This record gives sequence, C-alpha cells and structure tokens, in this order.
Amino acid sequence: MAQQLFHGLASQARRHLDANSSSTKRTRKVQEVYGPFQGCCVGKRSKNVDHRVESSCSYGPDTLDFLLSVELSRDKHPLSSQSNLNALMRMLLVDWIIRVQHKGLANTSLHLAVSIIDRYCESSSPICQSKFQLVGIAAIRLAAKYEQHCHPSLKDSIDLSGNQFTSDEIINMEFKIFDSLKGRFSLPTSFLFLHILLPKEAPCHVWKRANYLIDLALMSLELQCFEPSMVAQAVIQLAYCTFRSTLPHIQGRTGPYLQVLKVLIDLLRAGPSKTYSGQVLDAAEEKHNLSWLCIFPPFVFVGYVFYP
Repeated sequence: MAQQLFHGLASQARRHLDANSSSTKRTRKVQEVYGPFQGCCVGKRSKNVDHRVESSCSYGPDTLDFLLSVELSRDKHPLSSQSNLNALMRMLLVDWIIRVQHKGLANTSLHLAVSIIDRYCESSSPICQSKFQLVGIAAIRLAAKYEQHCHPSLKDSIDLSGNQFTSDEIINMEFKIFDSLKGRFSLPTSFLFLHILLPKEAPCHVWKRANYLIDLALMSLELQCFEPSMVAQAVIQLAYCTFRSTLPHIQGRTGPYLQVLKVLIDLLRAGPSKTYSGQVLDAAEEKHNLSWLCIFPPFVFVGYVFYP
C-alpha cells in the first residue's frame, strides 16, 4: 500500500505540477527540507533493507516536490471554527485513538485519521462535544478504508465507543466527513514525511524514537499550525539528539522551526507523568514502551542549539 501511494504521488507530481506557478518557491522549499537528508536518503542500496520499502526513497525529490506543493495549501488552524471544542478535548480524542490503535489500525491510518478529524473540524459547522468521539470513530473507519485492505467492522466500531453510538450514526457521520472533505483524504502527514526523510539505514533506536515522537506530535494542537514536513524534520533531529549531545543541521534554522523543536521537547520532557486537567494522557508512551526514555534533563535554549 505504501509503495503504491508513493508511486501514485510521483506520477501525479509529473502530470499535474505547473512549472509556471511558484516553481522557484517550490524548488527552494524542496532544497530546504530535503537537503540535510539527501545524502543518506537517496541512492543507497543495502542488502539488509527491504527493497519494497527502500524503493520509496529512490525518487524522493519528485515525490517531495508534489507533497510540499499540496502541503502549502492546507489550512493550519483545525479548531478555529469550533466554539464547542478546545485543545484538551482534541488531546483526549487523539489519546483515545492511539490507545485503541491495536484494534487493527495501521500507523498510516492513525495519522490519516487525525488529519481527517482536523480537516473536518476546519470545514464543519460547530460540533457538539458529545459527538466529537463519533467524528473520531468515523475518521478511523475512513482512514482504514483508504489505507488498509481490512477496516474495523461496524460492530467493532460500536464496541470501541462503548455502545454510545449506533451503526446508522457512524455511517451517517462517515458520509458527512466524506462530503465535507470532498473525498480528498490524501493530504500528506508528518508520518509520511518522516518515512521519506529518515534514512532506512538509520539505527533502530533512532527509528523507534522518531516513530514515538511523531505519534506524540499528534497530541499537540500547536504543532498542527506548522507544516507536516517541518514537524517531521524536527522529529528526526530530536530523535538523533536523544542519543547524542547536539542537534544536527540546526545551524541557520530560525523562527517557526525552532518553535516546533521547543514544543516537541516540552512534550518529551513532560513524559507520562504530566496531567491535563486531571487526565493522564500516556497512550503514546504505552504504545511505544519508551516511558523510561521520556525523562529529560533540563534543556537550555541558546541561539540555534539545545544543550542537555
């Protein structure tokens, strides 16, 4: 499925990218995002790497160019039009989705489901608090249908909700979301950028840490105000930094990028002990079993470098 998605995106890039519309801006953006990782992400062939996975990196610039062009058109304020919802409610929903992911939901589907929820909140009329979980369940089903061969059955979905919603309510919400998004589910996520930019030959502990951080980033409403590619870059650098004393490629970075790093570091330092209005949101820690790595020493921000 991932291989088909990458091939499809590359084909769309070649067919649909308009060379006369902001091509210079896109080229500059690709160089900024892809440059630090290009040497280790393209052209390497390893006998120990599954060619079906590794092949997704062999045409990274074309795919990345298309993904960035789509990314730039996205609204960045998911809850701005939702008077009944707030950041804590969103965190509770995302934490619950991560907690029930083991019920047959792939990582790509998890991130797509959260993306669908955010985009539906952007375009929908105010959603009642009592129906927010229903939106999450419908988004899970739509994401699984899009990304996987198998998706949760209606019975499983009803069980996940604790029998709060009927099958008709779930199906109707799926149709509402589909109509609201006009069936466009494939906007790029930070998880997708992570798996384009992070070298397949990276150490196992870096991959584990990066996958944990990219899930943790879903919890933050603030991070949804930044491009997914920027979040993915920050996750990669922080994943390496966890196991050494400096952040690679950070010199010259300013403004929003450093703000993304700060939010991620705050999330990581908080670890599983942090509560939000009395709620302990530790689904990501439980999923990745990395709680023992979440306790960081104090970080001091000086210029462009974070010193542990």
